[in-house]
Amino acid sequence: MTASAGSAVFFVAALLAICAFVLLLLRHYLPLRPTPAYLLLPVFLALALPASIILLVPIDLATVFTQDDTAGSPKGIWLPPRVVLVAWRITYWLTFALTWIILPLVGEYVDAGHRSPRSRFMYALNANLRYQAIVLGLAIAAGVYVFLTSGVSFASLKALVMALAYAWGLVLAIALMGHGLVALPREMFKQASTSGRLRRAQARAPRVHEKLLDAEDELAEVEDQVRVLSGRKRGTALDFQDWIDELAEGAGVHEAPSAAARGTTNTTAPAVITERYLAELTRRLHRAKHKRARFADEWECLVDMAVEAQAILDAAGSQRLEFSPRPDNSSLKGSHPLSWQSYVSKTWRKASKAWLTPRTRYYLHANILPSISVFVAILAAVASVFLVETEMLRPFSVQQGALIPLTVRMFAPRTEAFDFSKQFVSAFWLCYAVACTLYSVSFVRVWRGRALVRRGTHPESAAWYAALAARLAVPLAYHVGSMLTQSDGAWDRTVFHDFLGRMIDFTPLGEGFSRWFPVFVLVPMMRTTRTEGRAMHLGLAGGEKVEA
Repeated sequence: MTASAGSAVFFVAALLAICAFVLLLLRHYLPLRPTPAYLLLPVFLALALPASIILLVPIDLATVFTQDDTAGSPKGIWLPPRVVLVAWRITYWLTFALTWIILPLVGEYVDAGHRSPRSRFMYALNANLRYQAIVLGLAIAAGVYVFLTSGVSFASLKALVMALAYAWGLVLAIALMGHGLVALPREMFKQASTSGRLRRAQARAPRVHEKLLDAEDELAEVEDQVRVLSGRKRGTALDFQDWIDELAEGAGVHEAPSAAARGTTNTTAPAVITERYLAELTRRLHRAKHKRARFADEWECLVDMAVEAQAILDAAGSQRLEFSPRPDNSSLKGSHPLSWQSYVSKTWRKASKAWLTPRTRYYLHANILPSISVFVAILAAVASVFLVETEMLRPFSVQQGALIPLTVRMFAPRTEAFDFSKQFVSAFWLCYAVACTLYSVSFVRVWRGRALVRRGTHPESAAWYAALAARLAVPLAYHVGSMLTQSDGAWDRTVFHDFLGRMIDFTPLGEGFSRWFPVFVLVPMMRTTRTEGRAMHLGLAGGEKVEA
């Protein structure tokens, strides 16, 4: 069976569009030219491959219906089963290797601090030993159960590896998605209130500014240590003079004294300079600069939010909105990149200033945009209810009443074929689940101080976030995909289920876990709702980001 030319062209064009989007995303968070290829390529693949899954799941479903179709009814975008199988194999195993092997090593390699590639690679191996030992221990414990129930064979070993990776990814995905199902619609509702945005910015400002000052002090301390070290012209320091000069240049200690330093410091350097000491100092310098950029990024976003909200409120009397330029903080100007929120906000201001009159601009920001935000929030809340309702009915194999399969059928009257309209609705549900999950990743900051900063993301943070996205993609896609066509059982005939689902259901424990564990999505949802209620009771600003 050969696919139509239109399906093949659409598939290739969609893949190219995904690659272009991922490149733009990388360009937003990473400087492409100075970023080494050994970091850029794995991060690109770790984002592009999971994004293509949103395309593969609807195509896989359409291929099933195309095989069963004998009446020549309209079809959607479909491919031959063999092509779909090859696509799933490439996507899954590359994602698996990137998640569990390549990106953890690359992340530690770029964070090593050593100069020679061999020393950096050995540091990365040693740093991953504990992580890999824990994974191996869990795999051995699970392997005993699998081999006792299914026998020792290559199939059971493959099922063990795929089921463990799926289980760990599903646990993390359900926890994050459950938080996002509540937090994402709630945040959209909050954004509709201009006065509420101003109050939240004012409530968060003292804490963020305090963290920014602490980060500046930490960076100043490391810079002072580099300055003292660069003054050494004798002893063991001569053996590492080139390395010390690179540190001094990176810290900028030759050009000017640190702006955040207060008074005379008692910073000293050890009598004997070793490679290990310099590597640790290099790591501390890079992390301190990244930490300062992170909180400067958040501070810039808060100030822009407050200035914009105050301008809208002040314009209520005259109903003429003019965004006056905000004076830059001299201590921060030019020292960090803008956050993506600030970047979008400033770009939007320039565009509206050129295209809109002051009165039209006021109605847009005071009436139209808040109304759109409320409307989208209502749609998101309804979508969250639909997801949770289908999640609760799924373990009981309830054929009627599941809302997500109902929406897939409702928007496509030709129930005998999985046409393009059904594929579009299926892709929407996948995208919404991914959006809720990724929103939680950016909202709940419990990732050891890692953060995404526009054009200033630390390389180790970029590798870690890419690995997290790759780890979540396959379990989330399989789980949501299995809810799209519950009523007709088409999911059991997909290539994805035959490739991954059989491995998950290889043992009764794996089948029961896949069926029943997603019900616990209610736990993070209730926890998020309770946290919000407690914050409102205490008079705090909702939407505070949780810091590690």
